[in-house]
Parts: sequence; structure tokens; C-alpha cells
Amino acid sequence: INPLFLTCDVSDSGYNLSNSGFTDFISKNEEKEKQKIINIIKYRLTQKNNMLEQITDSILVAKKDKAVLSLKYDTLTFKINCVQLLIIFLSTLITFIETLKLQYELDDKISIIIPIIFSTIIGLISAMQRFLRWDDKKENILTILERFSFIINKCRKIKHYIINFNINDEKNQEKWNDLVSNYENETYDYMITTRESFDNAMTYKELINYRKRLKNLYIEEKFL
Repeated sequence: INPLFLTCDVSDSGYNLSNSGFTDFISKNEEKEKQKIINIIKYRLTQKNNMLEQITDSILVAKKDKAVLSLKYDTLTFKINCVQLLIIFLSTLITFIETLKLQYELDDKISIIIPIIFSTIIGLISAMQRFLRWDDKKENILTILERFSFIINKCRKIKHYIINFNINDEKNQEKWNDLVSNYENETYDYMITTRESFDNAMTYKELINYRKRLKNLYIEEKFL
């Protein structure tokens, strides 16, 4: 390279920086970089807002499903309690009659036939309860309710963490990716599994019925 070329005035050759558009070129590159950064920030904020919205919807759905299932659990518990109380009542009557039989002279027909009838009723009720599997259904529903409680609190924790998360900090990108991955691969899969258990525990007719009851309870609560 000729040393004279390095010392020459580029303005004399028509290569003045301002005239050649070099300054405009730099400005355009800076604008592109700024726009690129702005787009990245917008994308990250959109991703954050979308995830917050999704988690909020998941909490709402889980709370509604839990409320509906709780109504079925209460109904089933009431039926089981009524049956158990009836068995206790009949058993007490049998014991009472047997005691009277020992203390007083009762008619043989009464002292023999009535306990037999009551014992038969108790056996029939117990057999029907085992056939309907009310206790198993109650335990299954209780397990699903506990899973819904876990989902609701887990999502609330994630939501709180996301709200206070600085997503535009480059140092936090790995943490953010881990958070998204954990939600999509673990929490959401757990939600899907719980939802499947919920669908299996509720018939369509029950679902419609308990949703109507829940709606009526919600309306009553609003007017209290």
C-alpha cells in the first residue's frame, strides 16, 4: 500500500465520509440493532404475559373442577353416612331386643323374627354398598381433590415467580427456559393426568347436575 494514499485527504477525491453516506450507514445499523433489541424485549414480554394468562386460566379451571368434584364428594359422603347410621341403628335395635328377651318374656315370634329381619336388612345394605363401591369412589375423589389443591398452589407459586421475574436480563434467560420447561413438561403433564382422573370420576349427567348446583350456590353467595 502506498504510504501517500494513507495521508491523502479523502475529501479531495470525492470520498468525504458525509458525502459517501458512511454516517447514514452507521446510523441505519444502529437503528437496526435498536429495533432488534426492541423486538426481542417485546417477544419476551409477550411470552411472559401469555404464560401468566395460561397459568391464570389453569388456576381458574382447576378451582371450578375442584368445586364441582367437592359437591359430588359431599353427596357421596352423605349417602355413606346415612347408610352407616342406619346400620348402627338396626344393630342397636337387635341388641335391644336381645336384651329384652333375656330380661322379659317376649313373644318368640318377635324375639326371633325381628332380629332376623334387621340382620337381613343390614347384610343387604352392606352388600349394596360394596357393590356400588362408594368407599372406593370416595377415596378416589379425595385423591383427585388433593391433586387439584396441589395444582392450584403450584400454579400460584409459579405465577408469583413469573410476575417478579426480570425476563429482559440476559443472565436470567437460562432460568427462564428452565421455568418454562418445568411448567410444560412436569406441571402441565400433572394437570392433564389429574384432568383425566376427574373425567373418569364424573359422568356427563353428574357434571351437568353439579355445575348447576355450583352455579346456584355462587348466585346465592353473591346475594348474601
